[in-house]
Amino acid sequence: HPEKLEKCVEVLLASPKARVVISDYRLYDDERKKELSSPKPLKFYSPLMILLSFNEMNLNTSTVVTYKALLDAVGGFDERFPRGEDWDLWIRLAENAEFVFLDEPLVTTHIRPVSQTKRFEDEWSFVVKSCIDKALARRPELYYPLRKIIFSKYHLKYGMLLYSRMEIARARDEFFLSLQDAFT
Repeated sequence: HPEKLEKCVEVLLASPKARVVISDYRLYDDERKKELSSPKPLKFYSPLMILLSFNEMNLNTSTVVTYKALLDAVGGFDERFPRGEDWDLWIRLAENAEFVFLDEPLVTTHIRPVSQTKRFEDEWSFVVKSCIDKALARRPELYYPLRKIIFSKYHLKYGMLLYSRMEIARARDEFFLSLQDAFT
């Protein structure tokens, strides 16, 4: 939206600790010609909360405004990922900066039948596992004590994705792995 950058910069300047601003956004399904509700924002944007969200949160690349120096300091997007490079970046940014959520939709994201979001399901496991492994290697003191919970939630979410695609046997295997990692 035309006023997005101006409003996000105002928030950055008004919040000295904030280094990353995320605005709310609208989702529009082009195929069904209707607006969808955007994912709910996290209550706070800590590295662990972002990691455990598996990128199912109100954090869309188009909604983020931050400082170029901060992006450079954390290494920018990891281009080795076919998808999920944004989620990996949000984790690294949250390890180094405070996030602020601007509860105003300043972006409209269009969902199309052939969009990256639709094709992402096939790459989900690789991307999520790779991001978790990177986070554990980079900051073991932060993530390692909770690794069983992280992997339990990973297997549960992957099992739910497989189940939604009617891959029942594979989903069951993921659910069992989830319970082995952390029985909750």
